[in-house]
Amino acid sequence: MQKKINKDLKKGLALFGGSFDPIHFGHIAIAQAVLDLEFINEVVFIPNAVSPLKTHNPLASNLCRKEMVLSAIEGINGFSLDDAELRSGGISYTIDTVQRYRECSDIDLYFILGADQFHQLLNWHKLETLINGVKFLVYPRKGYPIETAPVISSKVIDYEVLNLPYWDMSSTKIRKLCAEGESIENFVPRNVKDFIEEHQIYQSPK
Repeated sequence: MQKKINKDLKKGLALFGGSFDPIHFGHIAIAQAVLDLEFINEVVFIPNAVSPLKTHNPLASNLCRKEMVLSAIEGINGFSLDDAELRSGGISYTIDTVQRYRECSDIDLYFILGADQFHQLLNWHKLETLINGVKFLVYPRKGYPIETAPVISSKVIDYEVLNLPYWDMSSTKIRKLCAEGESIENFVPRNVKDFIEEHQIYQSPK
């Protein structure tokens, strides 16, 4: 069941968690679309150390992923980075980060996630507490119709679907291109491309 977001509330903060392994133009476009919403005044990128629902750990180190995010968002007003999950290490639970923000501010909190993760939301740690603490902003992913997400029929949840196209772009695809020695210039900001090449990230062993 959807409970509509009240856009008359004071401006809010949107948390954008993910592996960002690496960050790419799709991430930036999603964050910009959220920042353009009338009820959002900042988007915070939060790279996680280890995702509890992914079958593999990030290939790039915590430091490299942090530096790539910083390079990608440099000079963009309204974008910032929170590296607390990287510094904490171990499994990164979204609820822990949300509660940390709740303790230091009463601003309205939003959480950005893809339709694929929205479909998995019932498996998230302390979900009841989480859905009482944030409003979800969901971006489309092919193969994951948002209206069929199990959480909608079983929980009262605040969410809004972002009016965004499907992008043929993913961190998995970018890592594959790097491993094959192919160009990634159409997928990541120039600073990120240079960083990946300089530090030889995602390249297959010779």
